[in-house]
Amino acid sequence: MPSTRLATPDDTRFIASCLQQLLGSVRRYTIVGCAGLENHIRDLIRGDHQPNSTFILCTDGGAACGVSEWRMTEGRVHLNHIFVISQRRGKGAGSMLLREGLRHFDPSGDALFSVDSFADNRRASDWYASLGLTPAFGRSWRVRPLPTAASLGDVHVDGLVEANQRHRQFGFSQITLEIDGKKYEIGRLGEEYFRTTSAAFLKTPAGLSALSRLDPQRKLLTILADDDEPTSGAIEVARSIRYQTTCGHLRSGLSATLQAVGS
Repeated sequence: MPSTRLATPDDTRFIASCLQQLLGSVRRYTIVGCAGLENHIRDLIRGDHQPNSTFILCTDGGAACGVSEWRMTEGRVHLNHIFVISQRRGKGAGSMLLREGLRHFDPSGDALFSVDSFADNRRASDWYASLGLTPAFGRSWRVRPLPTAASLGDVHVDGLVEANQRHRQFGFSQITLEIDGKKYEIGRLGEEYFRTTSAAFLKTPAGLSALSRLDPQRKLLTILADDDEPTSGAIEVARSIRYQTTCGHLRSGLSATLQAVGS
């Protein structure tokens, strides 16, 4: 009989494998594609970094068969990832992981539940729809080259030393650029991409030039709403959709699904 439990550091390798299978080729545009993924997951389970994630495993006969990763922020319950091995799909394991996550955080019925999924994952979108989730908005993931630059100009870079240390450990990191009194958080993924979710940053030539100066070999990955995404010179590599509902509505949908499979 399947059961659920909180993950321990010993589950790190299984969780990393699940996330890599879940994202497939798109993982190169996320931290899941970075070399230090297992170090990162292990530290999250231990609670060494904020924002902290909660990992819940589904097991069957003592063997792990699925995992979910959760975050609770400002009254919102967000499902960061969920994956079930192929042999257990369609048998209630995913719904059990969702139910256990709601039990763990115990949010009010009016609290918002959200999850992001790539647009080409039809299995996921159909499942979320069956549970009563609806699309809230979409994001376009685009890669663009950076302009050449001779100097950093009037851009101040914060946190570079700490970011370099973190990058050596996890394969990803974040720096902050300050331009005209405004701060922009910029991620670094592996050795190939800078990453931003700020549409305003794309309108700062000094910031784009500064990134090119910092590492001319990298390209810029932007994750933005369609209305915020200038497409000139950019190639769309993925599209994601935010699904959401209230926790009370999700509980009702899960109850019906789990009754149908006898869990």
